[in-house]
Amino acid sequence: MYKYGDIVLVSFPFTDLKDKKLRPCIVWDTLSSDILLIPITSNISNKHTHITMSPHSQNWLKVISYIKVFHLFTIHVSLVQWKLWVLDTDTLQLLRTTLCNKYCK
Repeated sequence: MYKYGDIVLVSFPFTDLKDKKLRPCIVWDTLSSDILLIPITSNISNKHTHITMSPHSQNWLKVISYIKVFHLFTIHVSLVQWKLWVLDTDTLQLLRTTLCNKYCK
């Protein structure tokens, strides 16, 4: 199944639920038949804290992309389309530190 740090492709709904698009997401935790995800996007907004990811031979990114750190969400595991790659250790540690700085007080 999927585990912490996996990058998966999911059908991600927009907040108005009128449309959706395929988006890569980081698996943060597995909760029985659900998984907790953090989305990755190429469109950045000043409203969200983000971590920048650059495309390279180790990932499937085509453009500079951003981890939307504080936009965690849960979906049923059946909604995952497929696993793309595993997030590198340094970025995973930065993500963990960023989340802990916000929530582990």
